[in-house]
Amino acid sequence: MWVHDHISYGRNWIGHRSSGLDEQITSESDPDLFEAITTLAYVAGFTQRIRIGTAILVVPLRNPLVLGRELTTLQALSAGRLVLGVAVGDYPDEFEALHVPYRERGKITDEYLEVLQKIFRSGVLRHDGTYITCDAAYFYPRVEPPPIFIGGGIFADPVEDRLSLPVLKRVAKLAHGWMPDWGTPDLLRQGVREIKRLRESYGRQDDDFELSWTTRFYLADTDEEARSMTARSIRGTDAVANVIAKRGMRTPQKAYENSLIGSPQSIAAKVAPYADAGVELLVMNCMAGDERSFVRMMRRFAKDVAPHFT
Repeated sequence: MWVHDHISYGRNWIGHRSSGLDEQITSESDPDLFEAITTLAYVAGFTQRIRIGTAILVVPLRNPLVLGRELTTLQALSAGRLVLGVAVGDYPDEFEALHVPYRERGKITDEYLEVLQKIFRSGVLRHDGTYITCDAAYFYPRVEPPPIFIGGGIFADPVEDRLSLPVLKRVAKLAHGWMPDWGTPDLLRQGVREIKRLRESYGRQDDDFELSWTTRFYLADTDEEARSMTARSIRGTDAVANVIAKRGMRTPQKAYENSLIGSPQSIAAKVAPYADAGVELLVMNCMAGDERSFVRMMRRFAKDVAPHFT
């Protein structure tokens, strides 16, 4: 079970959510947008087997010592079920609200991930860096380090999507897996080849590595029904994403090409090339309008789509 993450949502970016439809948000009501780690702790308390994860957590917005304390606690209380998906973040107003320099978020993320790995590996932190300096701090309980997946790494472009080398370097040096939320199977293959080449240069060629893919999900009887039900949300979310990125990189057509929105047959046909490209972990952000339809979609996916890939 995956949760998305932001600390502060501006009204102009309210559609950037892990699940649900824009139609749920009206002038008379605010959406329920819960904090990620608190939510996972709640879910861990009434489950026993299911993995719980962030897809993704905005690392540079949090003090890594406090975050490390929270995550080691969650990993222990969930009996090792945590999967940590992280990224640098993409919402400038959020960084401004927390007084974190937006243009430095990549460098901050790299250092914070190094700090988190020291905490996970030994429970002791000694670090002298640009953003964090610590002579000695101790973290209990000692836990099995959660796998770290790094999101991003593919730029959506009106002409041709492309890979981001800085993100791929971050994945190769600091992560157990890659978790892009955009891109064709061929582009994911290219990214994995580059990550493996970089991992060799970092001496990590023997470490385990896993490819994930995060995408929007909506299942209906027909492709036409699925597109009709999600059209407003796709247009709204991608329009704001283009404003944030300062270029018109996302279009509804490309959004549908890079998502699992359609009939069971169409979704199964879309998943197959990603499975062939090496995707082992599929993260689906369900756009269901309410809890009942969410559960109905997930049950139908388990019945009509998942058996093709087991």
